[in-house]
Amino acid sequence: MLRPLAQDIASHMLTHNPSEALAAAIREVVDAEAIIAVTPTFNMSYSGLFKSFFDVIEEGQLASIPTALGATGGSARHSMVMDTAMRPMFSYLKAQVVPTGVFAASEDWGTDSGLERRIEREGKELADLMVALPRRREADPFDESGEAFLSFEQMLGHA
Repeated sequence: MLRPLAQDIASHMLTHNPSEALAAAIREVVDAEAIIAVTPTFNMSYSGLFKSFFDVIEEGQLASIPTALGATGGSARHSMVMDTAMRPMFSYLKAQVVPTGVFAASEDWGTDSGLERRIEREGKELADLMVALPRRREADPFDESGEAFLSFEQMLGHA
């Protein structure tokens, strides 16, 4: 929950000095084996507080973390938020995002809408990703100057 950290996030964006509570929240996310990121939909995108929290995390710190995405909204017409806003943001942050995202609209609550099945599917995909591509903590595999980086030629065995 980010609401209690809203003022801390805003202050950090201005001063670059996180409060103890914000620093602890950032450490918890950065040190995680996986992330489940869920936001309410606002104007066909993620909430500003959600985006601001991920903006204060240093570049590369989420690299290779298996990540599941979720969003809520008033109607299913907002469900593209995951593919138009969230997935690009987490790709930029170099997280490993599972294929399925779960969007829950008002009509999904209290009915047999398939929400539970979608959540189970995404959970299985996240667990499978955590096993198949566990987070690499030793170095940022996307940093071309780092020792963990492999070029395409190296991956193909041509170097």
